[in-house]
Amino acid sequence: MMRSQNSKVVGRLLTSARWLMILILAMPSLVAWSAPAAPTAAITVTTTDDELDYYPGNGFCSLREAITNANDDAASQADCPAGSGADTITLPAGAYTLTGAAGENSNVSGDLDIKGILTINGAGSATTFIQAGTDTTNGVDRVLELRFNAVVEINGVTIRYGRTPDGLDGASDYTCSGGDGGGIYSQGIRLTLNDSAILYNRTGDGGDGCTSTSPLDGSGGSGGGIYASGGELELNDTRVTYNQTGAGGDGAPGNFAGPGGWGGGIHLNQGSAVMRSSTISRNRTGDGGRGSDATSGDAGNGASGGNGGGIYQFVGALTLVDSSVVNNDTGIGGDGGNASAGDGGNGGHGGDGAGIYNYGNPSASTTEVTSSSITRNDTGPGGSGGSGTGSDGADGYRGDGGGLLANNGAVVTLRDSTIGENTGYSGAGLYYTSGVIAAVDNCTISGNIVDEVGGGVYSGSGVALALTNSTLSGNRAYQDGGGIYNGGEVTLTHVTIYDNTSDLDNNGSGNGGGFITFGTFTMANTIVARNVDKGDENPDCRGDFTSDDYNLLGIGDSPFCTFTEQDHDLVGTDAVPLEPYLEIDLADNGGPTLTHALKPTSPAVDWIPAGVNGCMFGIRDQRGVVRIPPCDIGAYEIDQAVYLYLPVVLRN
Repeated sequence: MMRSQNSKVVGRLLTSARWLMILILAMPSLVAWSAPAAPTAAITVTTTDDELDYYPGNGFCSLREAITNANDDAASQADCPAGSGADTITLPAGAYTLTGAAGENSNVSGDLDIKGILTINGAGSATTFIQAGTDTTNGVDRVLELRFNAVVEINGVTIRYGRTPDGLDGASDYTCSGGDGGGIYSQGIRLTLNDSAILYNRTGDGGDGCTSTSPLDGSGGSGGGIYASGGELELNDTRVTYNQTGAGGDGAPGNFAGPGGWGGGIHLNQGSAVMRSSTISRNRTGDGGRGSDATSGDAGNGASGGNGGGIYQFVGALTLVDSSVVNNDTGIGGDGGNASAGDGGNGGHGGDGAGIYNYGNPSASTTEVTSSSITRNDTGPGGSGGSGTGSDGADGYRGDGGGLLANNGAVVTLRDSTIGENTGYSGAGLYYTSGVIAAVDNCTISGNIVDEVGGGVYSGSGVALALTNSTLSGNRAYQDGGGIYNGGEVTLTHVTIYDNTSDLDNNGSGNGGGFITFGTFTMANTIVARNVDKGDENPDCRGDFTSDDYNLLGIGDSPFCTFTEQDHDLVGTDAVPLEPYLEIDLADNGGPTLTHALKPTSPAVDWIPAGVNGCMFGIRDQRGVVRIPPCDIGAYEIDQAVYLYLPVVLRN
């Protein structure tokens, strides 16, 4: 009886198992399964010749043929394997030189047009070259163009010698402007460059005599190395070097001259860009066009040089990490025209933002720079004013913002970075205006020099700028504000402003070696000392500011340096300056940037009690050293371990 009952149970279990198996087979979604991988194709290029054979040809697979098959997901070119979905092209070492005319978008001639998902693997940027010519003068077109649906990754390749067409002389619309994207023009979804280089590419010049009423028609083409329109751009261990945008065209009578092209290295037109361990160097924007001459009436004005010598950012998000923007230049302003019976034309101004130019947008334009350097970038000089029987035109001026310029509500964050040895008309290190929101944390701004105001930083009207744990040193202005010129709102916390100079030519026209302010200026836990006004009027400060206590001000009684001294401020006078006892030279004292070390004898040491003005265990100085209460004034905290003396123990 028991055996029979067990048999029934077993039978029911077997029946249930059968139904379960049927159910599983009928409903595969109930079990874990993997979707089949997307089709892919591997294509190896076997010739450096630029050829396109629609029928079986010489049996060699060219780079153009490989890209065509990848675009078509087919064997359109019989000499190469068929493309299929996300394709990979292997490109052996060699120079792949493009041929044919520019101006078509089907990968038949000139640049290489990419339309799908593609990876190109070179043998290394030192040995694998895709080039539009054999030197900087004979490029037939840009090198690569990414069409709208393209997702492209390039590894170990140099893109060089691209050259887009010039604008048409006398045209009445945008065709008077030079072509954009000398090396790469990307309007695809995503472009990634790894271990690669973008070298010696150039955009076209603007046409002369443009009859359009638009001041931008007749401009040089933008994006000497890369023009990225929307989508995502990513650079890893990649160099963008020796690229240039075209010059603006000369003006027609009664019309504008064309400005130089924008973005000598890279032009970002919306979208996002991330650059890691990459270098943007020795790029240049084009010069502005010359104003037209006039036989009657006034002559034409010269146009401006192109903006953004290294990078021009028009809306979108730019992120730099462990990268450098160095030795980039903007173009010269064009000369004004001459008038036979009127006023001479004014010279155009030099291009702005030699390192980085962020055009800005109140809703979406951000620049974030981390552990990077923006150094030795120079804005171009202005053009000369033309002659006239009425009056001569005014000379143009040098461009603003040698290191980084941002305006129009952009949001800019700098961390653990150096902004040094840049030049410009105003704001040689940083130039912020028109509602910019900016933060500078753990940075050194040093050795920048301007013709006018704001050697280290220019903060214009409507700007909100916060500097924390940062050093301004050795910046120089021929006029006001060797360290900082402020017309907006500036807040300093644990900052060191030391050895900056105003009125550099000692003509009495400049004030505020450390800073000058016409706006709201607040500081706490900050050193401002040993700065220079060549005329000796205002070595450390000029203007009204607010002390939030625990500051060290070397000379606080100079004319028009006005503030309410708080109980714990340390303030010297012109007769008896207060010495901060900092090491004179910037040095590598640890951390990502150079600093002025405090000497143990400095009055700034241990001046801020625990729990006051943010002094607490765990916060860090500019170098990342933990502040141990009581805290030091300024960007540098003495490492207590260095000055720890143990008692001597005598043994019998």
